[in-house]
Amino acid sequence: MVDVDRCHTEHVQLSDDDVARVADAIRTAEAATIAPRFGALAAGDIAEKTPGDVVTIADHECEALLVDALRTIDDVPVVGEEGVAADHAVLGHLRSGDCWLVDPLDGTKNFAKGWTGYAVMVARVVEGRSVASWIWIPHRDQMAIARADAGAVINDAPIRMAPGDPDPATWSAVIRTRYVPEADRPPVERFRDGVGTPVGGVGCAGIEYVDLVTGAVDLLFYWRTHPWDHAPGSLLAVEAGAGALRPDGSDYRPDDDRRGLLVSATADEAARRFRAALAG
Repeated sequence: MVDVDRCHTEHVQLSDDDVARVADAIRTAEAATIAPRFGALAAGDIAEKTPGDVVTIADHECEALLVDALRTIDDVPVVGEEGVAADHAVLGHLRSGDCWLVDPLDGTKNFAKGWTGYAVMVARVVEGRSVASWIWIPHRDQMAIARADAGAVINDAPIRMAPGDPDPATWSAVIRTRYVPEADRPPVERFRDGVGTPVGGVGCAGIEYVDLVTGAVDLLFYWRTHPWDHAPGSLLAVEAGAGALRPDGSDYRPDDDRRGLLVSATADEAARRFRAALAG
């Protein structure tokens, strides 16, 4: 059981056994619900929550298994992507500040197309801050785990990012603009144009965060920041030596629903340059 001082997140104690139990629960849920349906979804197994936003039977079944498993480890509310889609009031548990966050299938569109670019993500949130996170990428056999103030590992090997170059001409960056409204596109495009090598994302934030901490890219920029998409990866990045900042330079928090997130070893400089792009 997680031993949590409900008043002070810095006193959170997450045992090695708890961390391993969560990782095992994620692998077990994915193996039971997602792996058997990879490349084998029937037409009736796929639906749209909103236009262009797909969900599959595997999303629902994986989340259900994880809800049950996580509550046996620490019996606090679970805020899952599909639970929120069914009842937006579920997000209130995040606002109250003590919950699990679950993205049962990050990269659902890829999965539905039979592509391997998907992950399962979980974070433990206390007082609106992530204190532990897990990202499981099945087709890479990678389990990334981070604990607040205790570092990050991938498959038990410690991960530490090299200091970044402050010159944006050297940056390779995933700059996601799909959800940027037309009125906000000009500054985002000015920022993107100042980056040396914009690269396409893979449609799975979990994979993109792992690619960041392992050095495949230098910067991630997201406009829409659903907590289940970014709480796990932002903690991984911070514990590996990056910054995860809002455009105004404030630290990312999963209970903050503002738009815009820059994650990089040089996040301060990236945020400064983004603010300059906003100013025109």
